[in-house]
Amino acid sequence: MKKSLIVMVLFLAGASELLSGSYFPYPVNWSGVPFLQNGDYEEALAQWTTGEVSDTSYHFFKLGLLHVRKGNYDEAASKFNAIIERESELAPLAFEQMAFLHTQQKMYSEALGFFGKMFDYTLPDGFRDHIFQNVHDLISLDTSLKTNDSWFDDYKRWEIKMLAVGIGEYLVHCDSLIGSEQWDSLASSLTNTLPLLDSRGRCRAISHLAASLYEPEALTGEFLFSMAKWAHECRHNVIADQLLSSARSREDFSTAVRARDALLLDADIAFGRGQFDRAARLYQNYDRRFGNESRVVMQIARAYRRKGDRASADRWYDAHLRVFPSHASSQEIRWLRAWDHEIAGNYRQAATKYRQIMARSTGRRAQESHLRHALCHYRLGEYDSAVKHLGDFMKKYPRSTFLWAAMFWQGKSYLAQDRNDDAFRLFRNLSRLDPADYYAHRARQIMKEQGEEVSEMKIWATSENPEVHAWLDSISPSSKKPLTRADSLNLRFGAILALQGRPELADIFLGYLERSYHGNLRLQFDLANIYSMAGSEALAFSVARRLAWRIPVEHRENMPVSIYTLMYPTFYSEVITEYARKFEVDPLLVSSVMRQESIFDKLIVSPAGAIGLMQIMPATGRMIASERNEVFEVDSLYSPVLNIRFGTYYINKRLNQFENNKVLMLASYNAGPHNAQRWYNRNKDSEFDLFVEDIGFTETRNYIKKVLGNYWTYQQLSNLPEYSGFGL
Repeated sequence: MKKSLIVMVLFLAGASELLSGSYFPYPVNWSGVPFLQNGDYEEALAQWTTGEVSDTSYHFFKLGLLHVRKGNYDEAASKFNAIIERESELAPLAFEQMAFLHTQQKMYSEALGFFGKMFDYTLPDGFRDHIFQNVHDLISLDTSLKTNDSWFDDYKRWEIKMLAVGIGEYLVHCDSLIGSEQWDSLASSLTNTLPLLDSRGRCRAISHLAASLYEPEALTGEFLFSMAKWAHECRHNVIADQLLSSARSREDFSTAVRARDALLLDADIAFGRGQFDRAARLYQNYDRRFGNESRVVMQIARAYRRKGDRASADRWYDAHLRVFPSHASSQEIRWLRAWDHEIAGNYRQAATKYRQIMARSTGRRAQESHLRHALCHYRLGEYDSAVKHLGDFMKKYPRSTFLWAAMFWQGKSYLAQDRNDDAFRLFRNLSRLDPADYYAHRARQIMKEQGEEVSEMKIWATSENPEVHAWLDSISPSSKKPLTRADSLNLRFGAILALQGRPELADIFLGYLERSYHGNLRLQFDLANIYSMAGSEALAFSVARRLAWRIPVEHRENMPVSIYTLMYPTFYSEVITEYARKFEVDPLLVSSVMRQESIFDKLIVSPAGAIGLMQIMPATGRMIASERNEVFEVDSLYSPVLNIRFGTYYINKRLNQFENNKVLMLASYNAGPHNAQRWYNRNKDSEFDLFVEDIGFTETRNYIKKVLGNYWTYQQLSNLPEYSGFGL
């Protein structure tokens, strides 16, 4: 039996207790579910016919699903009919299965009737949309289908609204309008539809249709201008430039589009295309004609900074500070100037700048300035001052996201003064409060280097659900709050949909529960396991990550290993292990990068356009494919296997470039190899901890700490036999 299946069986071993008691008004038994999902139908049936109440609706549902999988449609129908005849609360899901069975047998009219019966029940909007989609698919098989039932009117309205959801179908529809030169209909359709699309679908539509929109005189300047704005938001700036040029050629442009809007979009497109000279001129023209706006002044400064004209950039930064002294961007300007002094080695001046930010600002930068201010004193050898400032900060901001960093650097300052006992006291406390954090790992590593006897992460090696449930109940009294009957039914629906391997539908019912009972840590734990069992890595980790945040810091030491397994999962381990061996990369490092890059969501797309589990940019994908002589399509990056292969190859490439230096590899993965090389050249003589703190981009600096924290935690967990790891 595979290790993942063993873990699932262990999770479900306490199933009658897991989803019963305060969760349900009646018991639910999950025995046999992993065997159903892995195709071992005889073993599933054997478990369901021994020791289980045989007349419950839930039992009938499991048997019905088993017979569907085996192709015994008559047997399956009898089980679902039994649920319907009992007028069970599970009837809507039984009607759905009956509709599917009749569709398989091409009895489309009967299938439509069963779908219609589902609307007799109160169901969440998301699930109603799912039913409508099934009706849409059914009608595509038999276009003569229709009914006089009232729900069908709701369906027709849904169909009009959601035509664009199937983006492929919608683009075919648009192409047909272009082919028949129905430009007015196309403009109307795009104007009404693009706002309904998610960003990915909208950007795909713009890219697909752009070449057809430049020339037709029937398209108005106002319409083309709106398309140019959409294209710019999608970062398709070449397309946006061409669409704006076409818009300007239309007679209605000057009356339909405000001059200030056109000028600002022109400047934004130029900036997006890297034409910083032109962008600076256009923004300054806007500033002269329409007055000061914070964003415009900042963009002028950024354009000059990007082209290397620091003197001009500083003049415009000064202008922003003068005109908008309290604006958040002014705080960022002050921060950048303090940072520039620090990186240049002007620690005294940097400390003064950081102190000014601390005195006049609030928010994240103000808190981070406390840390940087203390680091300046640390660099100057003024350790007493560093200790004092960090101590004051911890008292003032006891819940700051920089608290662990402050504790760590106060400990480092004590070490520099040979006050090892004080340092180790802080380091042990840090390790206890958040054992998996980057700074906790570094604290333990430093103590070992100093010859101090240090235990590794303290982890409770139990995978027994009753013990884990009892522990979670003990640290979250609100877990004793029972679910309402309606919420119990939602959990029951979600559990059945998860059993069927339909996690996105299960989330319609279960996601609400997680948000409504966020103090119920036991429920959070069970939901994460349900999503994992249902095959949704992204949903499972999403819930597990929030569970981790909700566990009080005083209880994070010695957490059960089964919670760590959710927080640091080994999803896609077989694929990762295969390519990690091929490219000579530690598979734990691959998982650590994936955990931070994509939160295990294979379909995720970043604002910059990076795709999939390892967040591969299309240009990087093309480069890797070229180096490996592979055919490449951008959409192939949504494939977990290809994405992991390319990501692991790229990690190996950067490790080789930077002589196996993981910090530089991670810096290059996040910010590009040129930036990693620049930071190395500037700070190569720094101690490890200062080198990491001096990574030039805040995002990259935090990214490196998080991935290293992931990696060191995965290493600790992989040594535990109770952890479902890579079998290393």
